[in-house]
Amino acid sequence: MSARLAHRGICVSDLARSTAFYDELGFTAGALEHHIGAAVSAAYGASIVQWGARLVTDASGTVLALQEFHRPGPVGSRTRRPNNQFGLTHLAFYVDDIGKTAAALERAGGEAHWHTRAVFPEGDTEMMYCTDPDGTRIELMHSPSAAPRFSHSGICVGDLARARRFYREGLGFDTAELYALHDHSAWLDVINELHNVKLTAQMLRDARAQTLELLHIVSPACSGPLVPPPPNQLGFSHLAFHVDDLEAAVAAVQANGGTASLDFRCRQFGADSVFCTDPHGVRLLLLQSNESARWIQIP
Repeated sequence: MSARLAHRGICVSDLARSTAFYDELGFTAGALEHHIGAAVSAAYGASIVQWGARLVTDASGTVLALQEFHRPGPVGSRTRRPNNQFGLTHLAFYVDDIGKTAAALERAGGEAHWHTRAVFPEGDTEMMYCTDPDGTRIELMHSPSAAPRFSHSGICVGDLARARRFYREGLGFDTAELYALHDHSAWLDVINELHNVKLTAQMLRDARAQTLELLHIVSPACSGPLVPPPPNQLGFSHLAFHVDDLEAAVAAVQANGGTASLDFRCRQFGADSVFCTDPHGVRLLLLQSNESARWIQIP
């Protein structure tokens, strides 16, 4: 099984505002919007009647799908979620200047959490959190050896071995760097806004070097429901993957601890698609299509 990251889905309350926000991080907006009907609503497992969305893409080909729900409208507090809560945690970027980038994001409607600014001395990396206009965590990082770019998507997991197996065996990602940070609370406490932090971070990459970070926080222990939030809950909502064989991908997800069913197979984003979850309840979208396909109107 070999899957490639297609996009990262973010539920937003104002599509135009969020498009402008991510423009500050180098993302260019596509012109098409997409509205769904009953078939895709059933695939979400919720009574979603209508939503609009826009793809935004950076120079490296990293894609975000900004989704604005109309009926029903979005729910959620726009408050950044704790980093040790199970599920999708953050989007990380290398930037030239953290201070200048954070100030620009504030002008675009986000919030800079200046008190989270910290330095990972062994990695020669400075980092800080901001949030987008709807509370999605944006990690800004600066290292003299790293060019400005999108870095990774973060997932908080309770069982690192199980999660690693799922993304390796189920979706074909390769293991990359492993950071065992169990004696670094001096700066980890600052960036994570938690006390006495001990964690392990496993980086994984697909065939196109798109990166996921599996974040296992040992202290304070990870917690939260192991189910995906409602699709119209504001924030980082799902990961989408291109696959060559949808039925084989569903079988691989099931065999490696995730949940998936072909019962709600439908057509969206110009592709045959199925929603599923990883072992920690993260919502995933599998797409079987020509990767250059455009989004299409769903009646």
